[in-house]
Amino acid sequence: MTRLGGVSMRLELLHHPGCPHAERVRRLLEECLSATGCRAVIIDTVGGCPSPTVLVDGRDVATAETHQPG
Repeated sequence: MTRLGGVSMRLELLHHPGCPHAERVRRLLEECLSATGCRAVIIDTVGGCPSPTVLVDGRDVATAETHQPG
């Protein structure tokens, strides 16, 4: 969890073992966090989803679908 402007945020990276895109997505997330001055821990969750998937507060950033916390 992190706080951005006084608001808590949960950030998760869901991926399958060996996903060729997961590390690039992690770096992109880190770059975005750095550019906005936001400090956060990226929670890694392996399996059970299209890979990679980024969730913010349980919501898929690509589809806006809600997922249960990993």
